[in-house]
Amino acid sequence: MVHVAGLGYAAFSIWRDVAATGEENLAIGAFVLLGIALLIALGFEFVNGFHDTANAVATVIYTHSLPPLAAESGPEPGISSVC
Repeated sequence: MVHVAGLGYAAFSIWRDVAATGEENLAIGAFVLLGIALLIALGFEFVNGFHDTANAVATVIYTHSLPPLAAESGPEPGISSVC
């Protein structure tokens, strides 16, 4: 419920700001470009997370801290996760 209220407030604030500029097309274009930039950044972070996970698993296997099957399955009971 709080999320819906927050999204509603954000949408209202953006609409109010766009209306206050007097240049609706220019303001809408700026917000669209901002949204595209944010989606690109989120996509990059998502893909980068896969690389970080692969590097963490490879390090654990290479240093023989865990056997490969345990390293791939995630934290086992009784083994504290460092990440």
